[in-house]
Amino acid sequence: MNKNHKFKKNEVFVLLGLSIFLSLGVGYFLGGKYAKKQTYSDSLKKILENYQYIVDTSYQEVDEEKLVESAIAGMVESLDDPYSDFINRTESSFDTDLEGSYQGYGITIQMQEDGTYKIIEVLPSSPAKKAQISAGEILYKIDDFEIKNRSLEEIQTILQEKNTHTFWISNQGEMKEYLLEKEKIELSSVESEVIEGNQKKIGYLSINLFAKNTDEQFKDALESLTTAGIDGLILDLRNNSGGYLTSTKNIMEQMIMKGNVLYQTKTKKETLKYISKGTKNYEKPIVILINERTASASEMITLALKENLEEVTIVGKTSVGKGSIQEIVRLSEKAEYKTTTKEWLSPKGNSINQKGITPDVEITNQGQEDLQKQKAIDLLT
Repeated sequence: MNKNHKFKKNEVFVLLGLSIFLSLGVGYFLGGKYAKKQTYSDSLKKILENYQYIVDTSYQEVDEEKLVESAIAGMVESLDDPYSDFINRTESSFDTDLEGSYQGYGITIQMQEDGTYKIIEVLPSSPAKKAQISAGEILYKIDDFEIKNRSLEEIQTILQEKNTHTFWISNQGEMKEYLLEKEKIELSSVESEVIEGNQKKIGYLSINLFAKNTDEQFKDALESLTTAGIDGLILDLRNNSGGYLTSTKNIMEQMIMKGNVLYQTKTKKETLKYISKGTKNYEKPIVILINERTASASEMITLALKENLEEVTIVGKTSVGKGSIQEIVRLSEKAEYKTTTKEWLSPKGNSINQKGITPDVEITNQGQEDLQKQKAIDLLT
């Protein structure tokens, strides 16, 4: 976690921490036309009148900053929007390091229907990996803190308190205790290999998040695969919940020619198109792998390639459907909130919000057998 990181407008597509947050975010201090607005509605006047009444008549000293933050928190909560949220930074933080490295344990978890947290990823060379912790195991406790049915914010708060924690993890019913110390983890967001079959070479390129340097890693990997003489490309975006929009856009432009629409954004007032500055279209056949945890920037790049290139096939399971855009407003060094302000659309103006992307070939993996990847190989060989 990087507490000094400041979000910049149009920069961050999702926020990744201990687990996967599905939010498209930008951030700033609220100001400009809103701060200068002098004409208030009757509803806002009621808020201002009651605020002043409480401050003036309370028998005890009123923390006005806390009073304002509580009012804003109530407003955000009333929106009934799963992606709108108020965060007190003493409890949690949106600031997450997507610089390509971070201080932590290397575990990604996800809440299950019964309230328990399953480990869905263990990063290479991390403290968790060195302790032989594996994806699929259940994390029950951190120190003496039972995490079942707890929020991610509560779990993050515990993990931020110190650099060493005891993790209680169950593997097939057997509870084990792991004492782990945080380390600087270098993140490799791109993996690639050449797969040979039926006298063809297939490039396999997996992206697990869009960090600031993912576009550079992607460029290097794609150039290496191209040099190897591949006949087609598998782009694996399964379990990728997003990352920096700038990195995502740069990857699109490596594969989509100048003048083509990469994506659109829609507000109450207007729809804007974002145009590629790339030099050429990728000409080899592509199979994109997606699943139920493919979201946000990953969905955007999937549709950008599908709607702009000739030979693109989508394989797997229907994606999350994170087609809305949030903005983050910082109130102070301790508090901030995010609300949905836009919807993003595909190059052709299609919305996948709350619907997801339906694959051309729907297929479910069975146990440890990766039928989705095998199907992609079959389609290209």
